[in-house]
Amino acid sequence: METEKGKLNNGLRKYNGDIKNNTLNKIHDAIIVLQEERSIVNYPKLMEITGLCRSTFNTKHVISLLKEYKVCKYKDSKQINYDNPKSYLKHLEKEYERLMKVNKKLLYDLVKSREISENLIIDLSKKETLNKIYLGKIDELQSTILNVNPRIMK
Repeated sequence: METEKGKLNNGLRKYNGDIKNNTLNKIHDAIIVLQEERSIVNYPKLMEITGLCRSTFNTKHVISLLKEYKVCKYKDSKQINYDNPKSYLKHLEKEYERLMKVNKKLLYDLVKSREISENLIIDLSKKETLNKIYLGKIDELQSTILNVNPRIMK
């Protein structure tokens, strides 16, 4: 009885998988057609071409496809209207603000890296000084040892 039940579940899984793949293929083909026509890809046009209902576009597998193609509400950004001076100016102001923030962060990072570099140089000079002191002490100890027992170094 369990094997028949497992077979039934596997059959349903396969059937649902086939339907899911068929849906994805329909949507994929519709996106390609709309993009080739240089048309805006949105839900109403996809629904018209594929014959699928709006709720189908809210399923996980379809959302991942829409995100992959960056269409419908998953577009990267709105297009700039160069013909409208106000919208273009607004876009330029936003871009200027973004660039100023990036510049400010870069300047901050530069100052921090210079501080770190200066601290490393100071630490290095301190260690070089200590190294010279220790080398001098080692020479003194070696000469002291040689004076006490000259056979040790030979």
